Amino acid sequence: MFQFGEELRCQAYLAYAKALAKINKIDLSKELIGEAISEWTGTPEEVNVLMANSEIMVHTGEIKKAINVLKTVEKESHMYAQSRKLMADIYLK
Repeated sequence: MFQFGEELRCQAYLAYAKALAKINKIDLSKELIGEAISEWTGTPEEVNVLMANSEIMVHTGEIKKAINVLKTVEKESHMYAQSRKLMADIYLK
């Protein structure tokens, strides 16, 4: 039997949530993101959850909320540059 690490498990979870948002199953997508926030807050995967959450918010038109979520990514995070790039993309649209 295969054992998946937390990073891979989180990535799969977030990919599923984003896919659901793309096919307009928004309620289920947001439910999964809520579960992911509960599960991975305080872990190294937290920033990935924040990024996915902001992407789903953009998809649903919650632009200000998405930007506010991206602003919470700390400068020390390995995802800081990517969060700022996503924020810039939002502003340019």
